[in-house]
Amino acid sequence: MGFTLEGRVFTRLTNFASFPPDLQDDTKGFQEYLVRNKASVFETHKTKLVKSVYSVKGSALIAVIIKWLEEQQLEDAASDFRPKVPASKAFNKHTRSLKGVATPPEPRAALPGVPLGEDLVPVPHERRERAHQIAEALVHSGVLTPYDDDIKHLDAPPPDQYVQDNDLIVPVARGIEELHTTSVWSVIDGAVYAKFLKRKAGLLSKISSSGKDVYVILNEKTQRAYLFESDLAREAIAELDVTNLGVTFTHDTFDFGVRIALTSNDEDTVKPELLDMGSKFAQQEFVNAWTSIGGRYRDSQNFRRPNADPNAAAAQRPEDSSTRTINIDDESGTSETPIAQHTLGSKMDQSKDKPSNDVDPNADPFEAPLARHAVSAMNNTTNTGPPPP
Repeated sequence: MGFTLEGRVFTRLTNFASFPPDLQDDTKGFQEYLVRNKASVFETHKTKLVKSVYSVKGSALIAVIIKWLEEQQLEDAASDFRPKVPASKAFNKHTRSLKGVATPPEPRAALPGVPLGEDLVPVPHERRERAHQIAEALVHSGVLTPYDDDIKHLDAPPPDQYVQDNDLIVPVARGIEELHTTSVWSVIDGAVYAKFLKRKAGLLSKISSSGKDVYVILNEKTQRAYLFESDLAREAIAELDVTNLGVTFTHDTFDFGVRIALTSNDEDTVKPELLDMGSKFAQQEFVNAWTSIGGRYRDSQNFRRPNADPNAAAAQRPEDSSTRTINIDDESGTSETPIAQHTLGSKMDQSKDKPSNDVDPNADPFEAPLARHAVSAMNNTTNTGPPPP
């Protein structure tokens, strides 16, 4: 059974997985084109705050997609020995085919008042509509995202349209991004848990018990926990190597908290993290997800002793109990009725219930892990995003 996968990126991926296959294929095909031609598509733009952003304007992106559709049509026509072949089936809410595709005009001399680069033949409506659909699908598949994403509001509703003519669109997929930071998109591949939590941090943490919003992703491929300020953040505020850290239930700061610290109990080298799960079930889910990616679970008594033996029996890796589920009742001694558990089977057992996330070293860079993760995301999230374009 999978764990919680919250967040707008996962919602977008779920939406993309529900799009018609021909639209998904066109989107992936154009992504390949972006990888090969990113230097001619993306450039540095200045924002209102005089900040340099590696991006492309929405109108320029649509123009590039239209050009790509035209090239696809000509290639299909040449291979099939037909004068005209639709570049792709146009898709809208009722799905229809492209009609009236015009052949590109012969080279011409510049006319008065018309720049040489301008095309006198108007772009067919169906082709322009298809280009907009591909542009929106690129955002849903995790290849691109608007520079002005609403990062501050975690519950912000999705916009009616992601790609606007005058907006800057930022590449975020592997092979085309230039962020040089750990973004939410960069750790989706291999993510087994993603959730909005509360974190005890900052100057007000000593006088406030409510905690600060934090978005947490646990990744089984990197065996790391990533903390972000938002589910659309382009830089992490903390990265934790779970193989060197232990987690325990705690009720000292939050009613349903977990404490993450070095298994050596050294609080000087790595400051402990305190997270509020919000409920007993969420506590158990987090700890089970933590141990499933290689982290350790330790009982609260071992954590409370400053000089506790880090190799004590209480330190436990998932392979030490391949079918045991961490239950808060085991530790607290309460007589409450246990709630449903996420059973941790062996890694071999787990592979039967979910697709393999092994990295192919020979994989092409344009095969975005985000798009490959879409089906997994759809199985673990509720589709609350907008309907397909």
